[in-house]
Amino acid sequence: MVALNQVFCQIAETEPPDVQFGLDLLQALKDDIGIRPSRKSLDFLLSACVNAKDQERSFLVWKEYQTAGLPYNVLSYVRMYQALLASGAHKQAKIVLENIADDDEHVCGVLKACQETFGKTAPVRNKEKKKKKNCVLEAVEEAMVKSVSVESEGKKKKKKKKKKAKVE
Repeated sequence: MVALNQVFCQIAETEPPDVQFGLDLLQALKDDIGIRPSRKSLDFLLSACVNAKDQERSFLVWKEYQTAGLPYNVLSYVRMYQALLASGAHKQAKIVLENIADDDEHVCGVLKACQETFGKTAPVRNKEKKKKKNCVLEAVEEAMVKSVSVESEGKKKKKKKKKKAKVE
């Protein structure tokens, strides 16, 4: 299986990637030899789709994950997102983006890099949450500053009243 993964890796790295050759090889392995593709093989094929900017074949590879009984994981979602962005399918990419957990800063960094490379679909959600948190923090800080200044004003007024009372 390692040798097959290396073959699919080579397909992804060739310029231009020959995604159709990879799909034909995948089909031959399944039909003629009875070998089920590994996750790595499919990941490499999906990477080839990214490099080829091939939306149609990326959907074929995407279906192969299900056919092989391999559940989608964060890496497969990110690669599919890349493939769709690279091929200009921004609406579909946005749908895939909604299925990617945003609780990992490294994943968010990869998504941001994808958007910078291939064009934006929507902002990375984790960054939006941070901005919202920052807005909340700024509002709290602003409220604290106002509170301190109100307290200071109150103390100044009390001092003035005391001075005024002493003068009288």
